Amino acid sequence: MPVSPACSPADGFCLTDWLGIPFVPDGRDRQGADCYGLVWLFHAEVLGIRLPRLQGLVPDVENPRTAGAVMTAEAERPTWRQVAAPRFGDILAFGTPTLFYHVGLYLAPGRMLHTRAGTDSTPENYMGPLWRPRLQGFFRARTRS
Repeated sequence: MPVSPACSPADGFCLTDWLGIPFVPDGRDRQGADCYGLVWLFHAEVLGIRLPRLQGLVPDVENPRTAGAVMTAEAERPTWRQVAAPRFGDILAFGTPTLFYHVGLYLAPGRMLHTRAGTDSTPENYMGPLWRPRLQGFFRARTRS
């Protein structure tokens, strides 16, 4: 999957449609989303997969400990499986080996789509110095073949 502003009618994905969604704690729509909200929205709209909403469960999504407790527990549920070779739309988990506190969407080797406090949704290099040390793995929804 090329990571360019060009739209791909074959798969219904256009990166430009996903740029600039504001970061909103606990958000789950195009008016605003947190990191998991962006993953949730993308899975629903692009992949046709309904993920757990996880809304209202984290008192402070900007606090790695509170967000991490919910995300780490969710990663251990049967909803997900860890994969060695990510595909377009898979989920990148960031944090420590025991606490996942940020997620993004795999676009292509080295590229993810994500949002975080102070940053609207944007593609970024997950192999750069900020994210690579925190990358804990790639996950795929079990309902996806």
